[in-house]
Amino acid sequence: MALLIPVSDSPYSEQLVSLSNRVITMVFKFNVVNQSWYLDLLDSRGLKIKMGIRIVANQNLTERFDLSDSFTGDLWCIKNRNSSKVLGRTNLGKNKDYGLYWISDEDSKLLGIENVIQF
Repeated sequence: MALLIPVSDSPYSEQLVSLSNRVITMVFKFNVVNQSWYLDLLDSRGLKIKMGIRIVANQNLTERFDLSDSFTGDLWCIKNRNSSKVLGRTNLGKNKDYGLYWISDEDSKLLGIENVIQF
């Protein structure tokens, strides 16, 4: 089952999320220069897992990185509703145009999206 990750309306936020039975700190930052969200992933001790992941609409955000030591699954940015709006600062999160979803490797296989990038 896909897990919708809540994203704050703030241009900077940190939150704890449990992925693959591990607590991960997610740091969300909105860059006003290129109008893009970026995500840092830290382990429970605050050590860097992956920094500066650009959140791109309709993409598997973590498939290209080897994060198997940290968790099994991928983060996806998926369009929640039929909208022509571009991903921006105010439309990422629960009940917004785009959502950030955690999809386990098992669910990726079941859904047929393993190693797939959507456009």
